[in-house]
Amino acid sequence: MRTSIRSFTLTALLGALLVPAACGGEAAPKPDAKTAKADAKADAKADAKADDAKADAKADAPEPALPEDVAKAVRIAKAIEADPGKADDVLAGEGLDRDGLDALMYAIAKDPAKAQAYTAARGVLEG
Repeated sequence: MRTSIRSFTLTALLGALLVPAACGGEAAPKPDAKTAKADAKADAKADAKADDAKADAKADAPEPALPEDVAKAVRIAKAIEADPGKADDVLAGEGLDRDGLDALMYAIAKDPAKAQAYTAARGVLEG
C-alpha cells in the first residue's frame, strides 16, 4: 500500500511540474503600474479614434432621398414650427390649405415607409 501512495504522490508531483512547462513555461509576468497605465491610455486613444471615425462616417453619409410628398411635409412642419403665426402663409407657399395638409399627412401615415421616412427626417425618434 505504501508503494501505491508513493507512486501516486510522485505522479501528482511530476504532473504538477510538467503541466506549466508544457503550457509555455513560466506564468506570464505581471505588468507593472507604468505598463498598465500606458496600456489603458493606448486603449482609450484607440477607442476615441474609432468613435471619431464613426462620427465622421455618419456626418459624411449623404441624407437619404425623401419621397417628394414627405420632403414637402417636412419643409412645411419645420417652417410652421419656426413661426406658427405664419402657418397659413407657409401652406399657401406650398400650394396647400389646412385641409390639403391634413390630406397630405394622412397619405404619408398610410404608407409605413413614408411614415418612417417622415419620422426620421423630423427627428421624432431622437431623444
